[in-house]
Amino acid sequence: MKYIAKPYLNRNAGMKEFDDIEKAVKYLEDYTGYKMDVDVNRKTKERNYGWELCGKLMRVKTQSDSERPANA
Repeated sequence: MKYIAKPYLNRNAGMKEFDDIEKAVKYLEDYTGYKMDVDVNRKTKERNYGWELCGKLMRVKTQSDSERPANA
């Protein structure tokens, strides 16, 4: 899975692609000077970042992700 960090919503200036979500979040925090909360689902343990909610962090499935079995 790839992660796209986009500091500006209406422009592609500063947009970068990352393999690790933690690095993408760190980049957005350093670039913008803001720190967003992380919400953890108690049942699934899935982490949702505030950056995703405001549209500045996007998850992109790669072809290798689609080749993996669903239970992996």
